[in-house]
Amino acid sequence: MIQRKQSLFLALAALCVGLMFLFPIASYTMVAADDGSTGSVVFGALGVTMNGQTPLFAPDPIVPIYAVAAVAIAILLFIIFLYKQRARQVRFANFAYMLLLGLFAAVFMAEHSLGSLMEAKGGTQGSYGLSYFLPLVSLAFVFLAVRAIKADEALVKSVDRLR
Repeated sequence: MIQRKQSLFLALAALCVGLMFLFPIASYTMVAADDGSTGSVVFGALGVTMNGQTPLFAPDPIVPIYAVAAVAIAILLFIIFLYKQRARQVRFANFAYMLLLGLFAAVFMAEHSLGSLMEAKGGTQGSYGLSYFLPLVSLAFVFLAVRAIKADEALVKSVDRLR
């Protein structure tokens, strides 16, 4: 029963959260005031880097984004294997939904504080990366999975009434 459509939605949600480790959340271009040279600052799930290599100080989020993302991936993959217990699967999916909302809030707050810090350090131009929007995409997949689980539950109940 792993081949159900809600399993596909949950796997896609876990994949979206996993892709946060590969793509940047935001990137900034800094211009040095003294000589006019430019540098790129990239904010990703694992931290902030400057010019691709050098670690840069950043305001530490209350909860590290990579830890919340790793827990979300583990829970989403765990939910797939609860296919025999649909009620429990819905409860865990709702928990994962709340966790993904928290992940998006953490990404939003960390990006906003880093953007303010970069703005205070000098004229910067910032742009959102793909990872900024991936928690929202995974939220949509979890929502679709919950709808499919509830539809399966309704189908099983209707079949039980016919017996």
